[in-house]
Amino acid sequence: MTPAYRTTPQYKSLVSMLKTVRAGIRDSGLDRGTAELMNLLSSSINGCEECWATHAREARKLGVDEQKMQILQYMEPKAAIRHESFSADEQAALLLAYAFTVPAEGLLPEAFQEAAQHFSAEQLTAMEWLAISINSFNRITIAHEDDADA
Repeated sequence: MTPAYRTTPQYKSLVSMLKTVRAGIRDSGLDRGTAELMNLLSSSINGCEECWATHAREARKLGVDEQKMQILQYMEPKAAIRHESFSADEQAALLLAYAFTVPAEGLLPEAFQEAAQHFSAEQLTAMEWLAISINSFNRITIAHEDDADA
């Protein structure tokens, strides 16, 4: 049975936004594996096990290295971002995801500056909306984790 919160117009709007975000990722040429790494990092930071599992399955389908996923799941996030297993592009994308997930650290200017060295303006916009959407899904899923079996 579908949890009640997933039947609301607000949640359906969030799902609609996600479809638009995915189209933006595709249209920008952003690597989908990189996008899933961003989703995994944010889900790990937020402690959203359901979202992490969902994005881990998708990452595996895309051929994302299992070690990279484990690094994001088990290492301290700031150390994980700079792990040698990640390319410079991936590190920049992960820093951007981190900055959006933990905005109080004030890393957004640095993250945008670094990401702009690796990604086009269109890709940066897609990444920004990806970070916003995964954090939204993380938070609503966590808030209603008791409803998951409803």
